[in-house]
Amino acid sequence: MTTPTPQVPADRVSPPPSPPSAPRYDPRHRGLRVVGATVAGLLTLGLAVGTVPEMVRDSQTQSFTLPEGTRELRIVGDAGDVDLRGVAAGVPTGISAEKHWSFREPHARAETSDGVTTLTMDCPGFPALGQCYADWDVAVPEDLTVVVRTSVGDVDAAGLTGDVVVRSSVGGVKVAGAPSSLDVTTSVGDVEAVLTSPAERLVARSAVGDVRVTLPGDVAYDLRTTGMDPADVRVETSSTSDYEVVLNSGVGSIVVTAG
Repeated sequence: MTTPTPQVPADRVSPPPSPPSAPRYDPRHRGLRVVGATVAGLLTLGLAVGTVPEMVRDSQTQSFTLPEGTRELRIVGDAGDVDLRGVAAGVPTGISAEKHWSFREPHARAETSDGVTTLTMDCPGFPALGQCYADWDVAVPEDLTVVVRTSVGDVDAAGLTGDVVVRSSVGGVKVAGAPSSLDVTTSVGDVEAVLTSPAERLVARSAVGDVRVTLPGDVAYDLRTTGMDPADVRVETSSTSDYEVVLNSGVGSIVVTAG
């Protein structure tokens, strides 16, 4: 004998559960994804370097004296950190490159032409075959013009009073002191500048990273900022000021404070 199936009124039938909603995506997080992808790529590169056998990895410090008559110093490097210090007259200057390599020892070079000294290192054209980079430690006269161009690595500069230019693809940049002008651009990395005297012109740009600037608070600045969010500005501004400040961050914060 078949038992009849009880019928439930239609108005009491529970609807099937709704599928889980997709997570909401904030377009402003795109920059974080870019940073994550970049960091992942760098970690992959680091792991690749780490797989080079210890027996074929080596390091050594190579030192130079700054040639007399140098008016401008240029540092050109594919990878490695740069530590710059400006020193007063009478204080010894010096240049050292802490070299790291695999298979073949590279040579750091200091070449001077028409008062411009350029620092380079002859890494092979196929870096995937092994590591090759140099960390530069440089002490120069404080009023020297300095230009740094690096692909991967942090740049720290302190005590310089001449013109300072930094170009970096991946790496943070920190500048402290009283440069007469400062021009910094990095694709991925934070930019931080702490000035003890107003620069005639200050330009700081980061495609992915924060830009933080501390300026003397006793003057006004011709300040222009562009970024994803409004800048946090805590200094006086005036379009007629003699001190020009241009700040840009594609993905990151811009903060300007008085020191």
